[in-house]
Amino acid sequence: MSKGRSRWVPFRVDLRKELESYVHERRRYVGQALESFLLCRADGGAYSVMSASCAIRQLMRQAGFKPAEGRFGPRPHDLRHGFARERLRLWY
Repeated sequence: MSKGRSRWVPFRVDLRKELESYVHERRRYVGQALESFLLCRADGGAYSVMSASCAIRQLMRQAGFKPAEGRFGPRPHDLRHGFARERLRLWY
């Protein structure tokens, strides 16, 4: 839920399999709480926007998409816009 509403997000079968595997492991680690967030902390709570953004930024740096320092290269928020733009392009 975001801003009080649910969103449907289409994705491929291979991503579904990965998500099912992740949810299985998460339930072993966090517990069976179905109301917890998909991507959650060890206690089942939500990540803050800042901590999620920092984690994604660190992954981008490790993958070589961003330099080790500074405010250069793609931002975590760019993923959202890039996905939407590509989806619209493919539907067109």
